[in-house]
Amino acid sequence: MNKAVLALSGIALVIATTAGAQESIDASMIARIRAEGLQHSQVMEVLDHLVNVIGPRLTASPAYKTAVDWCRERLVRAGFDNVHLEPWEFGRGWQLEKLTIEMVEPRYQRINVDAMKRSAVVMATVLYDAAMRDAMIPRSSGK
Repeated sequence: MNKAVLALSGIALVIATTAGAQESIDASMIARIRAEGLQHSQVMEVLDHLVNVIGPRLTASPAYKTAVDWCRERLVRAGFDNVHLEPWEFGRGWQLEKLTIEMVEPRYQRINVDAMKRSAVVMATVLYDAAMRDAMIPRSSGK
């Protein structure tokens, strides 16, 4: 009996303390935040600049540095007072300048390729004729 009374008292205490701790909802502030997001949003402008003007940004590449500097300057212009870059070690960066693949056997042919960023996948368009196919795929005999 004493355990049941103690358990019920504990539950009542938890309910009483959590019920009084809830914050009231400020509907006018929610409306102001919503209006700011819907009427003054700059998301598409920022996205457009990062994607279409600066372009792909591999880590430690020149485009990455350009994007970081652009974002920093934009935050400073927006009025943020402690905008700074923090150094970090990554290693050597790179930027793809040229990629060519050439077939040399059974005869020379250049292959158009496009390397996908951050991937070992290479998309290639190969134009071949029947003679090239026959040279590359041996004929099977029998059934």
